[in-house]
Amino acid sequence: MPDSVPSPSFEAQVWLILPVHNRGDVTARFASDLNRQPHGGIQLVLVDDGSTDGTAERVCGAFANTHVIRGNGSFWWAQGVQEGLDLVARNNPGTDDVVLICNDDVRLPDDFIANGAQFIADHPNTLLGAQFRESNESDSEETGVFFNDKDFSFTTPRDPAKINCLSTRGLFLTWKAVQAIGPFRPGILPHYGSDLEWTYRAHRKGFDLRTHPSVWLTPDLATTGLRDPDDVYGLGEGWNFMFSRRSTGNLPARLGMITLMVPLKRRPRLLITETLLSLKFLVKAGLSRPRSPSARSG
Repeated sequence: MPDSVPSPSFEAQVWLILPVHNRGDVTARFASDLNRQPHGGIQLVLVDDGSTDGTAERVCGAFANTHVIRGNGSFWWAQGVQEGLDLVARNNPGTDDVVLICNDDVRLPDDFIANGAQFIADHPNTLLGAQFRESNESDSEETGVFFNDKDFSFTTPRDPAKINCLSTRGLFLTWKAVQAIGPFRPGILPHYGSDLEWTYRAHRKGFDLRTHPSVWLTPDLATTGLRDPDDVYGLGEGWNFMFSRRSTGNLPARLGMITLMVPLKRRPRLLITETLLSLKFLVKAGLSRPRSPSARSG
């Protein structure tokens, strides 16, 4: 049986790191969800990376306890999160303060932050990832990941005890844990894969990585980047899938993950294998017929 989460008996300071870029409606909706959270100790750290649509102004108008960091559009995910963590550090947080890293394209149930903060208070040596649900009535979807450094594969484990990576799409941990893990590495992993490397680093430092069905959110997967390699046609789309920072198939990111996450003795083989597989994919995409503009937009 999973641990239960009791009714919150305290209100820890929660530093919510939220990197955003030009999604004013989406981010404002997230801020509205924050106002429905009964937990009173929330400090929103909005990392607005060069938005031109008034995102920061709308969020500040919707949620009072907002700290704004402004970028020029070059942060991407890892640097955005790190900028937020650096701001928290400058505000002298307590070691037991809770840090929540999240995307704006999610919906939060009203007890999300209270349940997550309570779980971390009870399990301070833990990183807690949010599970996914389509609605309050649906079953939770496991989001924990098992990384196999022998073949560079990422799977959803049947046994939650095998979780050794987590997404930052709703990640709770203490400030003490943040300090122990160390900074993100945007020079190597600017976007995709940065959260998996960071949480895997936590696992290797002895932290417990978990999810819990009482701590869940509803993601809007339609707003994320390229994801399905079977839906790539033509050399242009193949190139974007392999080299766009918004793509989960980004080859430099995958090579960076191998470099940072795989033991030295296995790195050369996996680096060569991953490169050859990516080149094979690019050739296959190049030989397929490009889709018409109407098909791409539909």
